[in-house]
Amino acid sequence: MSRRLPVLLFVAVAAAECALVFVPTVAGAFFVFDDYAHLDAVRSLPMTSFFGAPIVGLFRPLTLLAMKAQFVCFGWAPSGYAAVTALLNLSNAVLFAFVLRSFGENETVRWLAAAFFLVFPPANETHVWFGCQFDLLCVSGFLVYLFLSAAALRDGIVGGKRLLFSSLAGGALLLSLLTKEIALAAPLFLAVLATRRRGLPAIAPLRRVLALAAASMIPLGAFVALRTAAMPLNNSHYGAPLQLFRDAPLLPHLRRYVAAMFSFPYFGASPWAAVFAHGAGLLALVAVLLGLRVAGARGGAGLCAASIAFLAPVLWMDITPGSAVGGRLVYAAALPIALLFGLGAASVVAAVQESSSARDHRTLPVAGALLLGAFFGGAGLSEFSLQRYWGDAFTLARSVMGQIERLPARPNVFVRNLPRQFSNGPYVFKCYAFPIYLATRAGGRPAFRCDAVDVERRGKEIIEAGPRESDVYSSYREARPDELAVELDLQIRRRPEGR
Repeated sequence: MSRRLPVLLFVAVAAAECALVFVPTVAGAFFVFDDYAHLDAVRSLPMTSFFGAPIVGLFRPLTLLAMKAQFVCFGWAPSGYAAVTALLNLSNAVLFAFVLRSFGENETVRWLAAAFFLVFPPANETHVWFGCQFDLLCVSGFLVYLFLSAAALRDGIVGGKRLLFSSLAGGALLLSLLTKEIALAAPLFLAVLATRRRGLPAIAPLRRVLALAAASMIPLGAFVALRTAAMPLNNSHYGAPLQLFRDAPLLPHLRRYVAAMFSFPYFGASPWAAVFAHGAGLLALVAVLLGLRVAGARGGAGLCAASIAFLAPVLWMDITPGSAVGGRLVYAAALPIALLFGLGAASVVAAVQESSSARDHRTLPVAGALLLGAFFGGAGLSEFSLQRYWGDAFTLARSVMGQIERLPARPNVFVRNLPRQFSNGPYVFKCYAFPIYLATRAGGRPAFRCDAVDVERRGKEIIEAGPRESDVYSSYREARPDELAVELDLQIRRRPEGR
């Protein structure tokens, strides 16, 4: 295969992802769910206060600083945040390819792996939702850590240069940890990439790799010290981590995460399109299994262990395979899986190139191209349907917020049918979104009480898909004599029947 073909394949996949997902998302984006709380928390805080205490229950100061910087640039214009999210997705995929190059992977493996990582449908919400920048920035940080670590390990780098690269790598790891805690697994991924696997020599002696991985304890220790100063280790936005892990069925959750990583859903009416998308998930599984064979027992086990290590901090949370949400939880864990996909797909390419039969010489390349086309076509179809599904959520959120803005001024408002989320995933609102948004647009901040309900599209209509329940994020709970009761119009009338 020409050295340029893998790069051209990646460029084609990236162009398709931009056309089908990123550009429509930027054009139609709106704030949903926790976006309001995050922006409301950071917009008025001084820069010096981000490291001293948790914000909205989180100690992830660099991501929140990045959100503040975006608020300075974009204010309450959601398209700017969506554009940054798209750029982070693209840059992470490209950076992943350069990381693999620095660890000795060939052109075919690294660009196939990068294309897989970019289009990976189970990552769902990370491709479209501004609220996933915690995960996107974290992965950016530890990819830089891996790139600089490879430079520090390389033969011919001695003395001051090795110390410089090692120090820069440690700094990148600390910055990554300050965006989200899943970067704790990055040193393990480094050790797996740097040590020998079948068919690929180690880039450095084992003792040098282990020494650099051990040096990663310095930024890990610095992160623990900073976090402890801000909030107790056994405390988080979600509750006490030890209790959360103690109560969770971790092995069943792990099985569901593995299933989720090979579930390529289709959110539409066509059964044939659904079969095509699901088939792409099966092709991904076959390629990963081939990659395990290529990597060998030690290399394959190491990559699987690295993927599980990225999942470990969130295993107390359940995930629904085939859903349109939860993808942020598997985004980092997809990196080792993407490498296995690249190894497996590249082994098929190599087998085609080595075919000596005249008949096979014609048929096998066509078959291989069709399989790759089927995979990326099915994955792209899944991504396209995901964007349209989230597009429904953004459009509904914009419509509802417009209705709320047009309400007569009252100190208390009761919303009878707050759309909480679509039944298969995309988030819409929590009740606190209304007073936060109105305070910035109209100057007032009325109190809101909401009954929330899940919704779903049925043909041209948005229907309620469950009972109405009191929203825990309401400003008050009991009815007030002066409150204005509102029944929202949930019809968005954006697309014809049958997606």
